[in-house]
Amino acid sequence: MIEWQVTVEYPDNSVSVTVFAPTLREATELVHQRVQDPPGARPLGLHIQGTPPIAADLLDAAGVRERLGGISQHTLARLQSEPGFPAPVTRYGGGRGVWSKASIEEYLAASAARTAPVS
Repeated sequence: MIEWQVTVEYPDNSVSVTVFAPTLREATELVHQRVQDPPGARPLGLHIQGTPPIAADLLDAAGVRERLGGISQHTLARLQSEPGFPAPVTRYGGGRGVWSKASIEEYLAASAARTAPVS
């Protein structure tokens, strides 16, 4: 279950609520059910923020980039097309993915072995 912070903006004010739902769609539906528009007012904007929890043995793209030394999104995208880079466990919205920590650690170890100076 994800905690979503939602703000509905109206011409003269805004309403903020927190809902718990497994998806953005369900969070939006809950807000629609719970928030009554003021008489004669239509919403001007809807701001939703929620961060799904990630299992301890997984890394999202930001975690992978950090673990690989703070690389950019562009560099991560390039690495994903190279042979030997681990495939994500799952992909979601916009080509983003989730990788197992173990696969990223194995990739780092293999990369270190390939770049180690030969004595």
